[in-house]
Amino acid sequence: MGMWVILIGGSDFTIEQFQNMDFAGKKEIIKSAHHIDIIYENGYAHFYDDTDGFIIGDYEQSELERLPFRKCRMIMLKYSNIQILRNILGADDFPQNIIIDCDGVDLGLDDIIEQERLLL
Repeated sequence: MGMWVILIGGSDFTIEQFQNMDFAGKKEIIKSAHHIDIIYENGYAHFYDDTDGFIIGDYEQSELERLPFRKCRMIMLKYSNIQILRNILGADDFPQNIIIDCDGVDLGLDDIIEQERLLL
């Protein structure tokens, strides 16, 4: 069973920002207009662009108003194990202008991502 975080950025945040990442240790990358799947020897990561507004619809207006973006876009990042997530978020080419919503779970990421960029 996979776990997920929500990546939140401003109006210029798109899935294309992940298209050219290196994804160290990957076996295969499968890209489409709204998805990126990264297959590793020990699991997977899946980026899903919220183009239909399904994910953002789960947020209360008050939660959205607290975000530092006038208009925000969201991408769900599903992953099969915490090490894959840590490798992606800690990569040098991971976008710096986004917030990571950990859905109330402390994943111990504050050693690779600034605390102010994590929503727990």
